[in-house]
Amino acid sequence: MNPLIGKEKLHRLGIFPQKTELAAARALEIFDSLGLKEQFPNKIDETSPHHYLLFEVPFFEKAVSKILEVPDFQINYLKIYVVEGDSKLPRPILYYGDELPIKNWTHSNRTCHTLFEFKPQTSYRLLVYYSRPGNSPQIQINTHDPSDYVFYHNKLERKFGVIYGLIATYTILIVFLWLFSGDKRYYYLALWIFVYFVYYSITSGHFKFYFKVDLEGKFSTIRVTFAFLGIYAMNAFSIIHYNREKATQVYYLVLGCIFIMEYCFKCIQLLDG
Repeated sequence: MNPLIGKEKLHRLGIFPQKTELAAARALEIFDSLGLKEQFPNKIDETSPHHYLLFEVPFFEKAVSKILEVPDFQINYLKIYVVEGDSKLPRPILYYGDELPIKNWTHSNRTCHTLFEFKPQTSYRLLVYYSRPGNSPQIQINTHDPSDYVFYHNKLERKFGVIYGLIATYTILIVFLWLFSGDKRYYYLALWIFVYFVYYSITSGHFKFYFKVDLEGKFSTIRVTFAFLGIYAMNAFSIIHYNREKATQVYYLVLGCIFIMEYCFKCIQLLDG
């Protein structure tokens, strides 16, 4: 059985950035006013943390249930509204994101999807408010037949289980080697693998879903922190392993400058937004 039978990528009509979040009806009004002039916006601003997108949904002859899926686990904020026919009042169907409180999520799964029933012979559009780390709006929305999506999702979770199991086993093995040998290289190698394990669980959505950790606006900072911790462990291991301990001071200076610049950039973005 092919797990992706029935999958279809929705066509994006337009996208435009905003300095602040708008009311859904106001965002739809902007799209419609430009659409009447056949000037659908297609503008991306990587310095803006807020983007609005409009997607077109295929026309269905019969009533049908579809899974709407966003294949992206690194999302700060995501709000999807359905617009039925010529309605001017978008209806919310999905709230999700690392920086939204878990209680505000509209589904209880780590993946970003929702089930929606489309009426026959009715036109639909999806209005999307979107923000992600790096401010690069690469959002994609797919539709799936429910049974095929469940098969695909379960298969994907089993693969994640195998990956986590291998990483955990390898980490435990390296920790034992460090404890019995006292070699610092094994300590930094174990730290490197452990950081990768945590970072991978955060970016895949497992950490927040299974541990119910509600860190709201701190998830992007945590991702950056673990990324730098991974760089630290990797380079510390390499410096010792290749007998280049004299380069340690320069390495720490460069790493510290990068760390400071990254956080200054984020502070500037917050002040500007």
